[in-house]
Amino acid sequence: MARKIFILGFAMLLSVASAFAQGGTTGPLTWNIDNNGTLTISGTGAMPDYEWDYEHAAPWQNFVVLISAVVIENGVTTIGNNAFNDCFVVKSITIGNSVTSIGKYAFAYCFGTYGISASVTIPSSVTTIGDRAFFACAELESIIIPNSVTSIGWGAFSSCGKLSSVTIPNSITTIEEGTFDYSGLESITIPNSVTTIGVSAFQGCHKLSSVIIPNSVTTIGSSAFSECIALESITLPNSVTSFGDGTFDGCTALKYITIPNSATTIGSSAFSECIALESITIPNSVTKIRPNVFIGCTALTSITVLNLVPIDIGHEVFYGWGGQGIDSVDIATITLKVPTSAVSSYQTAEVWKEMIIEGGGILVNPVTNNPEQGYTTGDGLYGGRATATVTAVPRNGYRFVNWTIDGAVISTANPYSFTVTEDVELVANFNESVGIVETGRAPSLQVYPNPTKDELRIENGELKINNVEIYDIYGKKQFSTFNFQFSTINVSHFPTGIYFIKIETDKGIVTKKFIKN
Repeated sequence: MARKIFILGFAMLLSVASAFAQGGTTGPLTWNIDNNGTLTISGTGAMPDYEWDYEHAAPWQNFVVLISAVVIENGVTTIGNNAFNDCFVVKSITIGNSVTSIGKYAFAYCFGTYGISASVTIPSSVTTIGDRAFFACAELESIIIPNSVTSIGWGAFSSCGKLSSVTIPNSITTIEEGTFDYSGLESITIPNSVTTIGVSAFQGCHKLSSVIIPNSVTTIGSSAFSECIALESITLPNSVTSFGDGTFDGCTALKYITIPNSATTIGSSAFSECIALESITIPNSVTKIRPNVFIGCTALTSITVLNLVPIDIGHEVFYGWGGQGIDSVDIATITLKVPTSAVSSYQTAEVWKEMIIEGGGILVNPVTNNPEQGYTTGDGLYGGRATATVTAVPRNGYRFVNWTIDGAVISTANPYSFTVTEDVELVANFNESVGIVETGRAPSLQVYPNPTKDELRIENGELKINNVEIYDIYGKKQFSTFNFQFSTINVSHFPTGIYFIKIETDKGIVTKKFIKN
């Protein structure tokens, strides 16, 4: 009732105030609030930056109860810091196609009127969205971010409680700290251009039930998904080399997770209070498990560890700093599956020996010669005479060479399948890929449109094109042709992502990057 009275009071104030139009100048621009409550910014040039305090705020800040709509006309090139913060009765925002950047806190606390179902479309001219640009826009339900945007600042959509749907463009490489924390996201697909998920990026997204993390991601920050209470399962790709403390802390619906075989440390409190977590697989690459990792995981009944040598851990991994208490895990009820050849080692190892130890099979452990160059899949415990298949995935700029055991080459196949007879560690070797290295410049060569959805056009002028090759972000060849006779290439069947096209002409070789939508 109090909120209704509050909104009604402002509605009455808006009705009275809107009879008095306001306007003026700011930097090279003019502003005007008409009798309908529409604030229009016009002119040519950049909007100044403003401060949060009223003394240095935007000139229309004193009239926020008048502003029900914002129109930024063509000609305006930037939206300044704190430009429209606290315009809480705004119902719509229109941004002109000349705007290239949206400043910090630009629209913070806009869309505050209950029940307006607001949405925003950002034009394809924008390349940068500043820190907390749309912070606490309570009624913002959707936003369209174009592929022109290459940088989204920390906390940009934090506390947007009704923001249920966002498409992150393929031009983004880093999801910054707290970008979507405590928002209303229900699912998120992260494009394969992203390499880093920042600290607390999705923390407190209580409706988030589905996350797809692509193989391009190498780093997941601390508390990135903590308190995502609707998240039931998540697959971490083998490209991930590190994830921070408390990454999944408080994910009370999380039941299953497999840690990638590229991670070396499980951070403190990584899965604490995951009360539904039933099983977890720890790869051979992990050498350190920090305290409090499983405190509160009272449903945990199965752990598979792929290490031949037991990891040195203490009870605090399961009990917490304060010793055994109500949130502690009863490790005597946990079934521990380890390589059969390592059972005796675990039976004498501290903490592990208190569990129900079973031999899970023969260990197959594919590793890489350099984690920065690629990663592998196919690790696990296999039955005797079973067929194992391991795959080596090169990162951008590298290519797979061969598999070796103790330095001896055993295969150049990728994927490589073999019959399991004993514990084995295979090394996937990579080196720099010659497929996407630019060795010359071909003048007057154009590749467009970029981004593209269906077709890639090559404009070569007077140049003769000999060969064309296309590689994905991992260095895997997706297309090649000799004696190229066409002006277009059909890429409609390519998955969305970043690609490199290598074009060999009579004047040299050039490599260009393009984005497939």
